[in-house]
Order: sequence, then structure tokens, then C-alpha cells
Amino acid sequence: MRPLNVEFAKRMPRWLWPGVALALVGLAVSAVQAGQSWQLHRRSLALQAREAAAMSMLEARRQASAAQLTKPVEALYAADAMRAAVRASFDVGQVLAVLEAARVPGVRLLALEVSTDSRSVQVDVELQDVTTLSAYIDALSTGGPVRRWVLVKVAGGSGGTAAQATIVGSGARDDFSRPSASSSRPTKK
Repeated sequence: MRPLNVEFAKRMPRWLWPGVALALVGLAVSAVQAGQSWQLHRRSLALQAREAAAMSMLEARRQASAAQLTKPVEALYAADAMRAAVRASFDVGQVLAVLEAARVPGVRLLALEVSTDSRSVQVDVELQDVTTLSAYIDALSTGGPVRRWVLVKVAGGSGGTAAQATIVGSGARDDFSRPSASSSRPTKK
């Protein structure tokens, strides 16, 4: 008689083992790839978050610099504008008119140096006689309440030679103007 073979759980046929093993290997490989894909996705999200933070910081800096640029230009360049205004307030034409109007016989103008920064004028003159120098300074200073023209130096004038003198004038814009018939200056009582 034949022996009785009773199996309560049927065994897998041997020819299926390689397929199961191949399926398990495929499952393991796909799990590893899914893990790597998840890590790559997390890294890209972190990189995007850093780039967004950097872009927002750059945008904030750009807006701050734009806000600084929209500040009034006068506040940024006030000192330069003040210097330019001081230079413009020194009327060289009036200085030249005063020098031209002050004609004293025996005094000849040699050189003229105008400095708008310090608002001063340096005049070099040639004199036939030193006594005419005070008359020339008085002719330059007439009309003003304060004597603005100052004698700096006198050289020569001995033995019949002409003397040379340097005179400096300084002051505000209207300090060099001569009073005219149309202009009225207030007088002190």
C-alpha cells in the first residue's frame, strides 16, 4: 500500500521560491529608492525655504534703500547746497564795479584775486605817491558803515620809484555795493 501523505498546510512549490525572492529584492530596492526620494524632497524643500528667506531679506534691503533714496534730496546735500549758495551770493560784478568806480589819480590796478569761498578780494596796486593810498582805500570804502578794505602791505616808493601795495576787502554780498540814488539804506538814529 502506499503511504499516506497528509499536509495540513500546503508547501509552496520550489519553482516559486526564485520569484518570491525576486519580489522581495524588488520590494527592498523600491523601499530604498523611496527613502532616498523622500530625503531629496526634504532637502529641496529646505533649500527652497532658505532661498525664500534670502529673497525676502534682499527685498527688505531693497525697500530700505529705496526708502533712503526717497528722503528729501535737500537733507542729503544741504552742506553742498549751502556752500554753493555762499559762493553765488558773492557778486563779483559788484566788486568789479566798486573797483572801477574808485579812480584816484596816481593809483593803477596791477592784479586782482577774487575768492568766492572766503568771500574776499585781494587787490595789488601801483602808487606814484604813498599819500594817495589812503584816498584810494577811502574811495573803495565810501558808502559803507564799516571800513571793509584793509591795507596788507606796501613795498617800494623810495628814490622816485613807484610803490606797490596790497589791499584786501571782505564781507557779505551787499558789502561791496555802492549806494545808488535808487537804493535806500536804513540809517541808525
